[in-house]
Amino acid sequence: MKVIVFIISFLFLNDLTSQNVRYKIKNLSLNTKDSEIAPTFYKNNTLVFARPITNNSNKRLKFFNLFKTDETNLLYSNSTKKVTPFSNEINTLFHESNAVFSKDYNTIYFTKTNAKKRRPGKKDSEGSIVLKIYTANYINGKWKNIRELPFNSDNYSIGHPALSNDGKKLFFTSNMPGTHGESDLFVVDILDNNKYSTPKNLGRQINSSKKEMFPFIDENNNLYFSSNNNNEDLDIYCSKFKDGRYEKPHRLESPINSNADDFGFIKKRNQNKGYFSSNRYGGKGGDDIYYFAQNNFTSRSKPSSD
Repeated sequence: MKVIVFIISFLFLNDLTSQNVRYKIKNLSLNTKDSEIAPTFYKNNTLVFARPITNNSNKRLKFFNLFKTDETNLLYSNSTKKVTPFSNEINTLFHESNAVFSKDYNTIYFTKTNAKKRRPGKKDSEGSIVLKIYTANYINGKWKNIRELPFNSDNYSIGHPALSNDGKKLFFTSNMPGTHGESDLFVVDILDNNKYSTPKNLGRQINSSKKEMFPFIDENNNLYFSSNNNNEDLDIYCSKFKDGRYEKPHRLESPINSNADDFGFIKKRNQNKGYFSSNRYGGKGGDDIYYFAQNNFTSRSKPSSD
């Protein structure tokens, strides 16, 4: 979020930013002095991601829009790949980020906000911006039927959508009632006619007393997400899906995780490579998108503890 052509399997290995026996990572050429986050796979070797709006007049709030670029040769430091807005139908003057697509790429789910929506009872001067998940359909070359999901609320946030391998379940982040910590991961069944089941908390096996965010589901329905349960920074975890349930999550190893925030992990289908975002030392901006590749992809470090 089909097989992306990278004729660089061996060519770029000596130019990687960081290496160890298991992982190799690379800061992407699309990164700027600002922030690039939320990578997701799209059709025709396209990577969709979010970066701040340059003409945002509200200096107190950083709104993001969705952008796209061709993945081919994206890893080369001298690459000048063109970055363009993803869609004039989807992007607005407010915030659009964290998208995911159905397997046929005809349906999009994305995180959106409206600056006029504030959570009741917030005391600070800026208020609290409420996130919502929207969906749209690609029809005759345009994104149409843009609508919010029925379980959104003006009283709490819902965002960071992710789809199960069969496309029948939608995972997301929320601080809705029933949340164990600051934000939890939830799931709903996708039904017909824009209907969804009641949101279900993934439980204390996954969610802690702190933040769980940015879910991603791989081809085996394993769950990847970020949490600050073990320290103040976000780390990337994996929970294996086995016998119909999610096992205790494990923190991914360095250099995927660092001593900074690491989040927005995605993995190519049936391949041990993908992308994530981080604000680690040595980046180009606030948050950068990194490419990773590894052999025998596993997560061996100690389990998360609440």
